Amino acid sequence: SDELWTTVKHSSFDVQLSEGLFGDRNVSLEEAERVYGYKTTPLISNLAATLTVPRDIPDTVVLAHGAVYLQEWPVPGCPPTGLGVDRAGSYPRSMLAAGAGTSLTLLISDFGDGDIDRLLASLRAAEEHLARPACAGSPLPFSRVAVLTNGAGSAARAAMSFLRRATRHFRLCRSGLPEEEEDVDSSLCDGSSGVPVEIGLRDTSVSAWWDICKANISTDWFMQVTSDFTLARNFKLPVDTDAAGTRLLPISPFLDFDSESCGRECRDEVSRVRAGILPAANRHYLQAQTVYRTDVRSEFCRALEAANELLPDPVDPTPTAYFAYMERVIGDVGSEQRAPPLPASPRPSTSPPPPSPSPPPMPPSPPPPPPSP
Repeated sequence: SDELWTTVKHSSFDVQLSEGLFGDRNVSLEEAERVYGYKTTPLISNLAATLTVPRDIPDTVVLAHGAVYLQEWPVPGCPPTGLGVDRAGSYPRSMLAAGAGTSLTLLISDFGDGDIDRLLASLRAAEEHLARPACAGSPLPFSRVAVLTNGAGSAARAAMSFLRRATRHFRLCRSGLPEEEEDVDSSLCDGSSGVPVEIGLRDTSVSAWWDICKANISTDWFMQVTSDFTLARNFKLPVDTDAAGTRLLPISPFLDFDSESCGRECRDEVSRVRAGILPAANRHYLQAQTVYRTDVRSEFCRALEAANELLPDPVDPTPTAYFAYMERVIGDVGSEQRAPPLPASPRPSTSPPPPSPSPPPMPPSPPPPPPSP
């Protein structure tokens, strides 16, 4: 009935037809064609509600249904990946090549437990899988790699892992390495002969989240992962662009506080950020594939360190705290009444534009009232 359709949660009309036919009735593709007259075709692709980049669309497809069209982060030395010269004009987002304002560091928080070997193996596999003749270097979007680890022994193991496992495009730098490591050519650390890899030591007196603030980042942007992370063989870092294709608008995954998927840890973190940074904070941002703008990071970390000296429950520099700080300084993230974003500013719907050059510090929350007698 119409009332049931409007009050009961369900898939969209076209998807529900498919679910009823192939799910509820368990009809095979062959039976659908033979009995019901349906046809299969490689000319149409259903990409409804998916983040789609050009290489997700098969060469045979002429009609893509329902996609959320994005680009991939520009790769230094590689032309933009796409649909080919003859079809590039049909894609609804302009291609953006690597250039000023697009450089990206991969920041790895290593805990010295050996998991970095698995991460490096996945990095190597992704490089081999994504290799293209048109690329002058690595097909991955990272201009540099920075590793922060627990101590000299961990740094030495991480260094040897890179020397054994990384591909020809990665060059290990001496920065932060113990004296006995002699297999490192520091002359290769300027980026002219590959992707520089720097390994440094972490301040173990604070949470590893502080790697976001402590890491020496020289690129415009960076993405933090832990050594538990692995890259998919077909790794892609989706990013939006403006209509002219001249500005990067990064995509940041998040959960709403009221979402069924936001469990206790998710809500606890949002609650801490509400108490220490932004009372109206309502999103838990996820670490995976969150991209930070380096100059904004520096301002955020300075403000957070100052505020934490007075907060009864100090806040770590998590992605949730980072975006709450940006919203506090700039205003309502969803507002349409703000100036256009600066070059390489975060995407308005998920990442507000960067703050002004000298943002105000975060005032601490007032202390709790004394207990009643």
